[in-house]
Amino acid sequence: MVDEVPEPALAAALVALTLADRRVRPMWAAHWVADGLGGPSTAELAGRRGDEAEVSDLWPEALAELGAAHAVVAPRRTAAAWSAQQVVCGRHAAAWLVRALWPHQGWDEGDGDGEVDGVVHALDDLLDRIPVAADHPLRRRRARQRADEQARAWQLKVDAAVAAMATGGITAAAAVLDDDGVRGRSAQR
Repeated sequence: MVDEVPEPALAAALVALTLADRRVRPMWAAHWVADGLGGPSTAELAGRRGDEAEVSDLWPEALAELGAAHAVVAPRRTAAAWSAQQVVCGRHAAAWLVRALWPHQGWDEGDGDGEVDGVVHALDDLLDRIPVAADHPLRRRRARQRADEQARAWQLKVDAAVAAMATGGITAAAAVLDDDGVRGRSAQR
């Protein structure tokens, strides 16, 4: 799931978001060619080393041959499930997921995907609240207990949203965050 050679659309998104080392593109292309995918540009890309200038020239042509050029239009949505899987399997923390999918990552105007923006902002808001609730030094014992309970509830909400995203993408995560209005409150802040 995490270490496999990605499908071309996911590979395009990972490269666009700089979540994958650009030097692996020829290796991915070699796998796709071996699977009978692509055309002449994909085959040529497969024969290159990752650090050659021609790799960047061949990449968009190979994506077009593979029918994956559309992924670059909505890379955050395309890479969301993969990114969440990285968190679920323990390779990264939820804060990494937020940074990876943060709006305006490499675009002047963002990608215009309001649903992705809402999920990312809601997760960021929850993650920001967790240490504040649990670690406030001036709270009395009962207040600390309530703060700890609230922090645990927020962490469970983050975990549930990330797990939903890992299996069902952005829309599934949005449903988890919307079930008690978390996304709505985050957007109002």
